[in-house]
Amino acid sequence: MHTRIDTCPQGRAERRRTSMRAWLPLRNACAAAIVLLALGAAARGGDLEADPNALSSWQGSTNMYNSFFTILSVNANVDFAVYEPGKFTTSFPGAAPIGGSEYVYAYQIFNLTTDSSPVTALTVGLDGDEPFNTGANIGFVASTGDVSPSASYLVAPSDGSLPPTSARWAFSVLPVGKSSDVLYFTSPAVPEAEGDSATVTGSWPATEKLPSPVPEPTTVGVLALGALAVLIRKQRARQ
Repeated sequence: MHTRIDTCPQGRAERRRTSMRAWLPLRNACAAAIVLLALGAAARGGDLEADPNALSSWQGSTNMYNSFFTILSVNANVDFAVYEPGKFTTSFPGAAPIGGSEYVYAYQIFNLTTDSSPVTALTVGLDGDEPFNTGANIGFVASTGDVSPSASYLVAPSDGSLPPTSARWAFSVLPVGKSSDVLYFTSPAVPEAEGDSATVTGSWPATEKLPSPVPEPTTVGVLALGALAVLIRKQRARQ
C-alpha cells in the first residue's frame, strides 16, 4: 500500500487563490450587468395598466386593430392610465407636467402588427369644450419605451382658439415589436366615464375609446359616479 504525499500543498492553495482571483472580474461584471438591467427596467417602467399610483378605474390596455383586406393593417396595444394631480411624478420621478397641479392622461403604444407596418401616430380625441389652460402640457417621458415621438401637440380648432379638439403624438417610425415612450397630456378636469375616440395610425387607422377629460369642470362626486359607471360596464362585459 502506497500513500501519496502532497509535496506542495502551498502551491495547490496558491493555484486555487489565483483561479478565484481570475473569476472575480467576471463575477463583478455579471453583478454589474444585473444591476444595469434592473435600473433599465425601472427607467422603462411604463406598465401604466397596473400602476398603483394611477386611478384604478381609469387604467388598462386597449387593443386597436383594423385592416383593409390583407393589404393594409394596424395592430397595437395602447396602455393607459390617468393620474390625480401630483401622482404622476411618483411613478416617473422628474416628470412633473404643469408642476403636478393637473390630472395627467398617459398612454403607451406597443406595435403588434404582423407585417412590417410601422405606427406613425396616436391621436386622442377631445370633445372640444374641456377646460384646458393655455399652458396645458403635452409631451412624453424619455427612455420609458423604445421610440420617442417626433412631435407632440394639441390640435386646435380651425380658428386657432382653445380648447383643443385632440391630442396627437407623431412618430417618424414606430417599428413592429417596439413600444413608444410614455405619452401624456394634462388637464384640470377629471376623466369622463366613457372616454373619447382615439386613433392609432399606421398603414391603416384603428379607433377605440381611451380616457379623456370631461367636457366641463366637475367635482369629486362626479368622479366617483364616473368610476361607478366604468365598474358597472366592466361587470356587464364579464357576464
